[in-house]
Amino acid sequence: MVEMLKSLFRIDMDYISRKIAQDKLRTTDQDYYEWETHILFDDSMKKNKEKEFEINDYVKLLVTTMHEEASNFYKPLNNNCPVDIPACKKIPTPYGGRLKWKLPGGTEIIVHLKVNEKIRHKKRWSQCMYMYYLLGYDLMDKPNLSVASKNERAKNTYILALDGDIDFQPHSIVKLVDMMKKNHKVGAACGRIHP
Repeated sequence: MVEMLKSLFRIDMDYISRKIAQDKLRTTDQDYYEWETHILFDDSMKKNKEKEFEINDYVKLLVTTMHEEASNFYKPLNNNCPVDIPACKKIPTPYGGRLKWKLPGGTEIIVHLKVNEKIRHKKRWSQCMYMYYLLGYDLMDKPNLSVASKNERAKNTYILALDGDIDFQPHSIVKLVDMMKKNHKVGAACGRIHP
C-alpha cells in the first residue's frame, strides 16, 4: 500500500508541475493530463454491537498510512516543514460510502467503501462498478458539459487498474497512454512487469 501511495503522490507532483507550466508559462504540454484515483474496498464495513456500520481495519490502515506517507513525501518539497493533507470528506452512498482526499498538487484520491449487504461484492462486480461509475455516472452526468465535450472527454479517458502493492513513475503512465492514443483500436495495454 505504501508503494502505491508514493506513486500517487509522484503523479500529484507531476500533475501540478505540468499544470503550472501550462497556466503560468503559457506552454502547451502534449502530455498534460488530469488524474484522479479510485480505490475500491469490498466488504469495507461491518455492523458493530449498536447495529451501526463501522469501517474495517484495512480501511483504517489506509487512512492512517495516507497521512503518514503524505507527510513524509511532501515534507522535503516544503522546506522540510510538515505537510498535513486535510482530513478526507466522508460521503454516504447507496453502496456504502466514499472517502475523498484532495492532495497538495490538486489530484484526488477517492475510496469507495462497498458494503456487502448493499451491493454485490467480489472483484468482477467491482470492475463493473468502477466502469459504470467512471464512464457512465462521473463522465456523462455533468450538466455543464455539451454532448460534444462529453464525447471528447470520453475519448480521452483512460482507466488504469492496479494492485495495491504497485510502484510506478509518472513517465510510465505517459508512455502507456501514448501507446493507447497511437492506435484507437487498442482497448487495453500492459507494461512490462519486473519481479
